[in-house]
Amino acid sequence: MTAAVALLRGINVGGHRKVPMAHLRTVVEGLGHEQVATHLNSGNVVFVTSGRVAPDALAADVERGLRAELGFAVDVVVRTRTDIDRVVAANPFVEAADEDPARVLVMFYPGAVAPDPHFDVSAYGNELITWWGCEAYLHYP
Repeated sequence: MTAAVALLRGINVGGHRKVPMAHLRTVVEGLGHEQVATHLNSGNVVFVTSGRVAPDALAADVERGLRAELGFAVDVVVRTRTDIDRVVAANPFVEAADEDPARVLVMFYPGAVAPDPHFDVSAYGNELITWWGCEAYLHYP
């Protein structure tokens, strides 16, 4: 059994590209996953899958299920419990997260990100960003 989270991108909880959480749960359960739960109206769903399935394959299954259920494409990023543990352990802003966790976040991408080496986020404010594989860690002091 593998715990995973599916993160939906570019959806709304009302209006255009609406993805009701009940439909999301139904799709994920219909794919054979268990202990399916959504988090508020966020477009995030946690579930348990049997066996070892690659996150990319899980994301593709959820995308296909949502297209069939809703009639439009939804980009999905999946991370397993092991992936999330790795992301938390690699956090470059540990002290900031301990002091004020609402000011530190992680953006998840479907594949490795190659940021422009000339991009300087400090030109726009005092925010900090660290790119690491398929994630971006952000600190908003």
